[in-house]
Amino acid sequence: MPGKFSATYKLPVPDIEVADRGPFTTQIAGPQPWAATWTATLEPSTDGFTLTIEIETDDPTAVWMAADSYAKRIAEHLTFWLCDHVKQAVIATRVNQSFQGTDSHTLHAFPGEVLFTGYTSTLRITRRYSGSDIAGVLADFSLHEAAPPPVTATDIVIARQMYLAALNVENSVARFLIIYSALAAFAAFLGIKGKTQYRVEQILKAEDPTIPMIAPPPQSPKKAQETQFTSARNDFIHAEDRGRQPAAAISTIEGLTPKFQALAGRILRKG
Repeated sequence: MPGKFSATYKLPVPDIEVADRGPFTTQIAGPQPWAATWTATLEPSTDGFTLTIEIETDDPTAVWMAADSYAKRIAEHLTFWLCDHVKQAVIATRVNQSFQGTDSHTLHAFPGEVLFTGYTSTLRITRRYSGSDIAGVLADFSLHEAAPPPVTATDIVIARQMYLAALNVENSVARFLIIYSALAAFAAFLGIKGKTQYRVEQILKAEDPTIPMIAPPPQSPKKAQETQFTSARNDFIHAEDRGRQPAAAISTIEGLTPKFQALAGRILRKG
């Protein structure tokens, strides 16, 4: 029976406040075999965004999982767009779904789910984000959906997934090292010649030529200057020839992680 499927998702982004209240809506061609146009609407909420996906379909159960996948990709896209401000990856959680058929006397039931929600008081610092920026996120996302990465872009897809995985890791050192590895995978996509560290350095300096450069310690076999990010990484993972000061290296990485996370997010978003 044809009708309209609708699903609503919460996308928490606690450090963002949208200046314009929206809603921000875009039309996107859905995947096969549900090629009809989908409508995605983002609305600012008290803790981030509410996403509503509407799909014209005659098989609401089938599009349910497709809508979940679509919401997950929007959340990942938002993570890259807001990489300068978010501390963790944006996650889409479905809170309800419905199907309104052409026959108003027909009720469609979905498999039941139990959702547990906790409440806590949190002091947070928000950053204002313009509505035009959010509209730009949706517009850019629709372009990505219409033209997904080619098969030859496997390395950049992997790099982005590594970055998103890193944002779900609480430990700052682990997060930093995973992001560094994501940039190494991205370097393979760009085809930059040279050893892994050299390739990552070229990517970092191309994005931000003002990154401070640091000379390795005298006892290190490396003599060329390194970006502050590579220097911090090497001080930690090559402690055997760089001073054996893991506590100091960890402290340095913890201080650099927010800046490194934002820089790498911008690099991987642009591709």
